[in-house]
Amino acid sequence: MAYLGDNANPVNTTTAIKKTYSASFNTAPATGPNAIMALSGSATKTVKVTKMRIEGSRSTATYTRMSVPKRSTAFTGTSTTITSVPHNATDGAATAVVVSFAGVPTNGTLVGYIWTGFIFMPTITSGVPQTLELNFGNTLDGPIVLNGVNENVSFDLLGVAITGANISWYIEWTEE
Repeated sequence: MAYLGDNANPVNTTTAIKKTYSASFNTAPATGPNAIMALSGSATKTVKVTKMRIEGSRSTATYTRMSVPKRSTAFTGTSTTITSVPHNATDGAATAVVVSFAGVPTNGTLVGYIWTGFIFMPTITSGVPQTLELNFGNTLDGPIVLNGVNENVSFDLLGVAITGANISWYIEWTEE
């Protein structure tokens, strides 16, 4: 780290800014018990997931079981590709692919669960939803690394079918 400027403020001169992308979507997930979204890796870059966020509401206020699994093979099923937004317009288009599932996808091969738990989802008129934000690689832990197009990470309903839900999610990653 070097000290530059009139006030001798520290400026990091050794780390390059990474190409950063994000995507978000609001969805009424299918009633099936599988993934509601997924980020798949790239054929040409190493994808590092740094942040995931989710919240929602349901027709009946309740805690909803969720997970963040990592898989080594791709999902199959009906999906919609979500626009990936570069945080710097000069970075060009993302090579990783983000999808939201309209139906119940067939899961790929599970590597393991990065996170599992519950989030509270109130009714639309009864309160503010609980927001779950997971940050990776900003302390001593590392980001979620996706090597190749088959590796992916997703938000999953952990085998529990839900109805009457409206879920918003966000994901952020770098490509190196």
